[in-house]
Amino acid sequence: MFKYLIFLSLVLSLRAHSQEVVETCEADESCIMTTTVGGHQSIFKLNLIEDVEGNIEGARLNSPSSIVDVFYEGVTACYQGDIATICSIGELLAGSTNLDYAQGGHSQISEFNCYALNKVITFDFVEKSDYADEPIPSSVEIKKCLN
Repeated sequence: MFKYLIFLSLVLSLRAHSQEVVETCEADESCIMTTTVGGHQSIFKLNLIEDVEGNIEGARLNSPSSIVDVFYEGVTACYQGDIATICSIGELLAGSTNLDYAQGGHSQISEFNCYALNKVITFDFVEKSDYADEPIPSSVEIKKCLN
Protein backbone atom coordinates (compact mmCIF):
# COMPACT_ATOMS: atom_id res chain seq x y z
CA MET A 1 0.00 0.00 0.00
CA PHE A 2 2.78 2.43 0.93
CA LYS A 3 4.59 1.82 -2.39
CA TYR A 4 1.32 2.42 -4.23
CA LEU A 5 0.86 5.80 -2.52
CA ILE A 6 4.43 6.84 -3.38
CA PHE A 7 3.89 5.78 -6.99
CA LEU A 8 0.58 7.66 -7.18
CA SER A 9 2.08 10.84 -5.76
CA LEU A 10 4.95 10.60 -8.27
CA VAL A 11 2.55 10.19 -11.19
CA LEU A 12 0.39 13.10 -10.03
CA SER A 13 3.38 15.40 -9.53
CA LEU A 14 4.78 14.51 -12.97
CA ARG A 15 1.37 15.14 -14.51
CA ALA A 16 1.09 18.52 -12.79
CA HIS A 17 4.61 19.42 -13.94
CA SER A 18 3.83 18.50 -17.53
CA GLN A 19 0.80 20.82 -17.49
CA GLU A 20 2.78 23.90 -16.45
CA VAL A 21 2.42 26.69 -18.95
CA VAL A 22 5.39 28.91 -19.61
CA GLU A 23 4.10 32.45 -20.06
CA THR A 24 5.46 34.32 -23.06
CA CYS A 25 5.05 37.81 -24.42
CA GLU A 26 4.83 37.89 -28.18
CA ALA A 27 6.38 40.78 -30.11
CA ASP A 28 2.96 42.35 -30.79
CA GLU A 29 1.73 42.10 -27.17
CA SER A 30 1.98 44.63 -24.34
CA CYS A 31 3.48 43.22 -21.16
CA ILE A 32 5.74 43.83 -18.17
CA MET A 33 8.68 41.47 -17.67
CA THR A 34 10.34 41.26 -14.24
CA THR A 35 13.52 39.58 -13.01
CA THR A 36 14.38 38.96 -9.37
CA VAL A 37 17.90 39.06 -7.94
CA GLY A 38 17.83 35.24 -8.02
CA GLY A 39 17.05 35.27 -11.75
CA HIS A 40 13.37 34.26 -11.61
CA GLN A 41 11.48 35.87 -14.48
CA SER A 42 7.79 36.68 -14.66
CA ILE A 43 5.56 38.16 -17.33
CA PHE A 44 2.45 40.22 -16.62
CA LYS A 45 -0.04 40.90 -19.40
CA LEU A 46 -3.74 41.18 -20.12
CA ASN A 47 -5.76 38.22 -21.34
CA LEU A 48 -8.90 39.06 -23.30
CA ILE A 49 -12.23 37.80 -21.98
CA GLU A 50 -14.61 36.59 -24.68
CA ASP A 51 -18.26 35.63 -24.49
CA VAL A 52 -19.56 32.40 -26.05
CA GLU A 53 -19.95 34.12 -29.41
CA GLY A 54 -16.35 35.31 -29.44
CA ASN A 55 -17.09 38.96 -28.66
CA ILE A 56 -14.52 40.60 -26.40
CA GLU A 57 -16.06 41.60 -23.07
CA GLY A 58 -12.95 42.88 -21.33
CA ALA A 59 -9.54 41.83 -20.11
CA ARG A 60 -8.02 40.37 -16.97
CA LEU A 61 -4.51 40.07 -15.65
CA ASN A 62 -2.76 36.78 -16.37
CA SER A 63 -1.67 36.51 -12.72
CA PRO A 64 -3.27 37.01 -9.30
CA SER A 65 -0.07 38.77 -8.12
CA SER A 66 -0.25 42.01 -6.16
CA ILE A 67 1.83 45.08 -6.88
CA VAL A 68 3.76 44.81 -3.59
CA ASP A 69 4.63 41.17 -4.35
CA VAL A 70 5.86 41.99 -7.86
CA PHE A 71 7.90 45.15 -7.33
CA TYR A 72 10.22 45.01 -4.34
CA GLU A 73 13.87 45.82 -3.72
CA GLY A 74 16.15 44.16 -6.25
CA VAL A 75 13.50 43.38 -8.87
CA THR A 76 14.18 44.81 -12.31
CA ALA A 77 11.40 45.36 -14.80
CA CYS A 78 10.95 46.35 -18.41
CA TYR A 79 7.93 46.73 -20.66
CA GLN A 80 7.04 46.32 -24.27
CA GLY A 81 4.02 47.59 -26.14
CA ASP A 82 1.35 50.16 -25.50
CA ILE A 83 1.80 52.52 -22.54
CA ALA A 84 -1.95 52.67 -21.79
CA THR A 85 -2.05 48.86 -21.53
CA ILE A 86 0.99 48.84 -19.22
CA CYS A 87 -0.78 51.39 -17.00
CA SER A 88 -3.85 49.12 -16.96
CA ILE A 89 -1.64 46.21 -15.87
CA GLY A 90 -0.31 48.37 -13.02
CA GLU A 91 -3.84 49.33 -11.95
CA LEU A 92 -4.86 45.67 -11.90
CA LEU A 93 -1.77 44.73 -9.84
CA ALA A 94 -2.72 47.47 -7.34
CA GLY A 95 -6.31 46.20 -7.37
CA SER A 96 -5.08 42.67 -6.60
CA THR A 97 -3.34 44.05 -3.52
CA ASN A 98 -6.57 45.68 -2.37
CA LEU A 99 -8.54 42.49 -3.04
CA ASP A 100 -6.03 40.59 -0.90
CA TYR A 101 -6.46 43.23 1.84
CA ALA A 102 -10.24 42.85 1.75
CA GLN A 103 -9.74 39.11 2.26
CA GLY A 104 -7.36 39.43 5.21
CA GLY A 105 -4.12 40.61 3.58
CA HIS A 106 -1.93 43.21 5.24
CA SER A 107 -1.31 45.87 2.55
CA GLN A 108 -3.63 48.30 0.84
CA ILE A 109 -2.83 50.57 -2.11
CA SER A 110 -4.13 54.11 -2.59
CA GLU A 111 -3.29 57.06 -4.82
CA PHE A 112 -2.14 54.89 -7.74
CA ASN A 113 -0.86 56.98 -10.60
CA CYS A 114 0.77 55.92 -13.86
CA TYR A 115 2.66 58.16 -16.26
CA ALA A 116 5.34 57.91 -18.92
CA LEU A 117 8.27 60.18 -19.66
CA ASN A 118 11.06 59.45 -22.15
CA LYS A 119 9.95 55.81 -22.59
CA VAL A 120 10.05 55.18 -18.84
CA ILE A 121 6.72 54.28 -17.21
CA THR A 122 6.34 55.13 -13.55
CA PHE A 123 3.84 53.69 -11.09
CA ASP A 124 3.42 55.93 -8.03
CA PHE A 125 1.30 54.69 -5.16
CA VAL A 126 0.92 54.75 -1.40
CA GLU A 127 1.00 51.47 0.53
CA LYS A 128 -0.80 51.27 3.83
CA SER A 129 0.32 48.25 5.80
CA ASP A 130 -0.79 46.64 9.02
CA TYR A 131 2.92 46.41 9.86
CA ALA A 132 3.82 50.11 9.45
CA ASP A 133 2.63 53.09 11.46
CA GLU A 134 2.76 55.49 8.52
CA PRO A 135 1.73 55.08 4.87
CA ILE A 136 4.65 54.18 2.58
CA PRO A 137 4.92 56.17 -0.66
CA SER A 138 6.38 54.04 -3.45
CA SER A 139 7.52 54.64 -6.99
CA VAL A 140 8.36 51.97 -9.57
CA GLU A 141 10.15 52.84 -12.79
CA ILE A 142 9.79 50.47 -15.73
CA LYS A 143 12.05 51.00 -18.72
CA LYS A 144 11.30 49.92 -22.26
CA CYS A 145 12.74 46.46 -22.95
CA LEU A 146 15.72 46.24 -25.25
CA ASN A 147 14.87 44.02 -28.19
